[in-house]
Amino acid sequence: MVDRQKPYYIIEGKVYARVTRILSIIRDIEYEGNPDPLLMDEAAAVGTKVHKIIERNLKGLTSPSVGDPRVHSCWKAYQDWKRTREPLLPQSEVLVWSDKHMVAATIDLIDTECVTDFKTSSRLLLRHWLQVNANAAIYNEWKQRDGNLYLPYKCRLLRLDKTLAMYEEEVKPFSEPLWETFLKVKEVYIDILGEELLEGELEAIQGGEHGD
Repeated sequence: MVDRQKPYYIIEGKVYARVTRILSIIRDIEYEGNPDPLLMDEAAAVGTKVHKIIERNLKGLTSPSVGDPRVHSCWKAYQDWKRTREPLLPQSEVLVWSDKHMVAATIDLIDTECVTDFKTSSRLLLRHWLQVNANAAIYNEWKQRDGNLYLPYKCRLLRLDKTLAMYEEEVKPFSEPLWETFLKVKEVYIDILGEELLEGELEAIQGGEHGD
C-alpha cells in the first residue's frame, strides 16, 4: 500500500523517505530560510494540476478543462514540446524505490532514453538536477530487481512556463557526483529534521545507510 499524503512512502510495509522531502531543506535555503507558505502552496497547486493533466494525456485519457491561465500556459507549452519530442514507450507517474538507501520517488515520465521531471518554476535550479539524478539512480536500482541490466538513463528537465506558454528543455547524462551529493543531503536532512520525523521513518532511513 502506498500512502501519497505523507512526507514519506509506505511500500509493502516499509517506510521510504521521499526524494522531494529530502531536498526540501535546499528549497528552504533558496528561500533564505523563510519561504512564504502561501506562495509555495499556490505554486505547488499549479504544479499538481499540470502534472495531473499531463499524466492523463500520456495515458490516453481525456484531459480536463483548464480554467487557470497559468495551468493553461503550462499545458500549451507541454503540447508544443510533445509535438517535437514525442517520447517513445512513455510511462508516467512511475513509483520507484531503493531498498539500499530507503528512499522513493514518483517519476513524472520515463521513456526509452530519459528519466524526465516536469517543472513549473520560473527557472531550473540545482536541486532540480539533484532530484532527477536521484530519480534515475533509484529507477536503475529498481529495474535490477527483475534482473534487468543497469542502464545509464539520461536525465531530462522540462520546464513549462506559467505565463509565456513556452518550454525549456535540458537533457544531461546521469551524474554520479550529483547522486552522491543527494545522498549527502539526505544525511543532513536526517541531522536537521531527525526529531521531527516519525520514529519509524527515521529508523528506516538510517537503516538504509547500512545497506550493501
